[in-house]
Amino acid sequence: MKKLPLLLLLCAALLLVSCTASGGETDTTPAVTGGAETDTAETGAAAGLAEIYSSPLTEDGRYPIRALDYVTLSSLSLTVPADVHTATEDEVAAQIGGILNAFADKEIHLDREVRVGDTVNISYVGTIDGVAFSGGSTGEDGTDVVIGYTSYIDDFLFQLVGARPGDRVEVKVTFPEDYGNEELNGKAAVFDTTVNYILSTPELTDEFVGEKLSGYGVSTAEEFIRFIREDYADSKIRTWIAGQIREGIEVSEVPAALIGHQQDQMISYYREYAQSYGMTLETFLKNYAGMTEEELIAETRPDNESQARYVLVCQAIAELGEIVTDDAAVADYFKAQASYYGSEDYSSFITYYGAPYVRQIVMQNQALDLLVERMIKG
Repeated sequence: MKKLPLLLLLCAALLLVSCTASGGETDTTPAVTGGAETDTAETGAAAGLAEIYSSPLTEDGRYPIRALDYVTLSSLSLTVPADVHTATEDEVAAQIGGILNAFADKEIHLDREVRVGDTVNISYVGTIDGVAFSGGSTGEDGTDVVIGYTSYIDDFLFQLVGARPGDRVEVKVTFPEDYGNEELNGKAAVFDTTVNYILSTPELTDEFVGEKLSGYGVSTAEEFIRFIREDYADSKIRTWIAGQIREGIEVSEVPAALIGHQQDQMISYYREYAQSYGMTLETFLKNYAGMTEEELIAETRPDNESQARYVLVCQAIAELGEIVTDDAAVADYFKAQASYYGSEDYSSFITYYGAPYVRQIVMQNQALDLLVERMIKG
């Protein structure tokens, strides 16, 4: 069963109806449509957002404090463990399986065991203390997952490795304490799971890579596997170092203004979401989360404190490393992220969130890049 963070659970109903007709994810990049009346309304909305996101920041995207007065960077360890800076064969297989899943067809396998990286159709019914719970079961058609790639709680999917289509597996897991559902938090559950079939995915050959995967900058299967191994290891490294920034550095205090800024951004996010569907924030929270704005603030305070701490440490790293977040740095960032944002043009972000906030985001990435460059492989 998939794990949903608390904030996603709060707006799950809106997210469900904000998908495109083709089933793809909504483009959340700010966009300006034609029409004088619409332009005026959206310009006003953008000005409001820019005020919330950027007004507490200096022009270079920093808080008007010396972050190094609050952060002890000497407590940071950049010795990255070996299991972090290397990708295992199972991890590589899972990543490749996730990519090949996009090319899976209706042909199925019924005559072999499930392996890591396989796209598998499964059905399950979850119970706690023998009682089925809401949201813990699939429908009649089951659901497609990629072993090792699809995000399910605990080691749910790995327990299916070795099973064959038609097998029933008793999957035992424990929900995280912070799962986001009081009835499930920390609870042990059993899922009566049936492996229906294994979908047929293409064989990773030089020909297939040349035809379908050339966008990765490779031309052979060997090059593609090497790319995935290096890219995934890099992702693990960056995730580990980001964790060090968030938790592994001594911080004497997080100024209240920084926490308040994160809180304002969070409230603004939900208010904009609610308004886009014709609701006030009060109505949205009451109908979809069963709480008031004050209760939302209290519920999300730990997350806002954590994010404020992260930004504070990133600013300290930028101060010590004499990082410059100028126009060129911003342009380089969006060029590198063009495949994610869909364009190198970041003018809409400047319009909606203000240049200081955009520079702050880039500054955080620069701080992470600096630590990655200086890491030591253990």
